[in-house]
Formats: sequence, structure tokens, C-alpha cells
Amino acid sequence: MAVVAGRYGRRRIVGGCGTGANVGAVEKLELLIKSLSPEELAKFREWFAEFDAQVWDRQIESDAAAGKLDRLIEESIADHKANKSRPL
Repeated sequence: MAVVAGRYGRRRIVGGCGTGANVGAVEKLELLIKSLSPEELAKFREWFAEFDAQVWDRQIESDAAAGKLDRLIEESIADHKANKSRPL
């Protein structure tokens, strides 16, 4: 299996078993990412960092709304009241 440049500069995966139906999405992404130029990789890193931060923020908001962080908040407040915290 390999990544080749297609029409209009788009990349595609060729080889292997026909259309690559037995290859998972992650493996396809790995091949495509490995084929990026340094400039494209820099753009991808910037995009992915922002994407990952947004996913993380949504998860934290969801967990907070569901009360999953309440115990940690209570422990932190108790530690602070017991002088077990320090200024940041």
C-alpha cells in the first residue's frame, strides 16, 4: 500500500487488497500524514492542536454538567481550607 498524488494534488492510497477495504481509517491517516510535506505537516499540527483542544473542552464541560468533577472540587476546597494548597 502506498500514497500517491492524484489529480489536483490530492493524495490517495493505492495497492494492497483492491481499494484497501481491509485497512482501517487510522492506518490510512498514518500513511497520509507520513506523506505530508513539512509545510503541510505544520498546518496539520496547528489544525489538530485546535481540534483536540475543542474536543477536550467539550468533554470537560460535559463531565462538569454531569457532576463527574464534583468530588474533585470538594476535595480541592477541603485541601485549601486545611492549608494544603499553595498560590500558583
